[in-house]
Amino acid sequence: MTLLSPFLSGVPGWMRRPVLPAVLLAGAVAVSVATGQPAPADRASGVSVPVSAAIDVPAGLGNLLLVSAGTLVRFDVETGTITPVPMPPGQLALQAWPLRDADVVLTASPPPGAVGGPAAVPVPAGTAPPGPDLTDGTAASGADAAPPTPTWAYAIPRHGAPVRLGAAAAVVPAVDGTRVWLLHGDTATLVGLDGRATASWVRVPPGYRLIGATRLGPIATVGGADPLTVLLPADGGLPRWVANAEALDVADGVLLVHSEHRIGSVPLATGVPHWLPGLSAVSITGPGTLSPGAGSFAVQARVNEHARLVVGRMDATSTGDLRVVALEGGAALDRPPAPVWTEDGRVLAVRPDGRMVVYRPGDPRASVLSPQYHASGVAAVAPVAPNLPH
Repeated sequence: MTLLSPFLSGVPGWMRRPVLPAVLLAGAVAVSVATGQPAPADRASGVSVPVSAAIDVPAGLGNLLLVSAGTLVRFDVETGTITPVPMPPGQLALQAWPLRDADVVLTASPPPGAVGGPAAVPVPAGTAPPGPDLTDGTAASGADAAPPTPTWAYAIPRHGAPVRLGAAAAVVPAVDGTRVWLLHGDTATLVGLDGRATASWVRVPPGYRLIGATRLGPIATVGGADPLTVLLPADGGLPRWVANAEALDVADGVLLVHSEHRIGSVPLATGVPHWLPGLSAVSITGPGTLSPGAGSFAVQARVNEHARLVVGRMDATSTGDLRVVALEGGAALDRPPAPVWTEDGRVLAVRPDGRMVVYRPGDPRASVLSPQYHASGVAAVAPVAPNLPH
């Protein structure tokens, strides 16, 4: 069925209808198709937010930690300064987290026969790395792909050589910011940034993925027909039920959960979900993140094949309280990077073409940052807190 099918199916009775509305609607469909926008009949509920090129460099974004074409850099948005972060020899960056005493990076070796450059990177620009949905300790691969690529976690201190933390399919920073949970096989181990494993480890149930951590232990979730989220106690106890919903993030004792068209929150203390108004034309795909304090959310989504970012407060009472930001630049990705929140309450998201979009909730427009920061596009981004050394 094409976008014009609903109109073609009504041709036998078209003469009984006013001509002008039909012509205008057909014209709107044609314009939508020509510009890559969804047709009016497929518009998402919520308030649509267009994106324009930034006229002025957004103030207050500070420093960002970027992964692009296998490299790791710190980017000062206001000055445009790019500072390379030294990587372990022979490793390509997939994802990174700026912690208190070091940057933690998930890495992989280039594919056999690769000779550097963007083509050597196993993860395209704009695509999140194989991540917390894997439990086999290796990067994802298709049926006809090369053998799985082992992935590793390293701590890169502000001064000194990189420290290999261990093999990892996923990395989840601990709440204290000085340690990380490393998922390898079906086991997640709490490791210090000096590479020393602690006595804390948990068994991750088959099919579950880690989405974050609490002071009691990491949170694991599974979707599908019977979604479930559990706490994996760091003291070695049995998994504890948290919610009958698939989680995207956890912060300040609150889970961000979703169904196909709805977003909700679940306090860890009660396990009772609070669902926000549904977005009928929007498919909530994730990943998603909560703002500091868990008062707002940002979640990757789709309208047909178009990537969107849904942003709103957790106490929204109507679809008019939810913003749907256009993330053009190609077809929506199967594994987009997670959006991130800056210290001043703005959201950064990566488009399918690897360019970054910045949005302050409540503003009528979002801005796409200048492409000069890195020609190859961004595969992962994390804001560097102002109190961390640069």
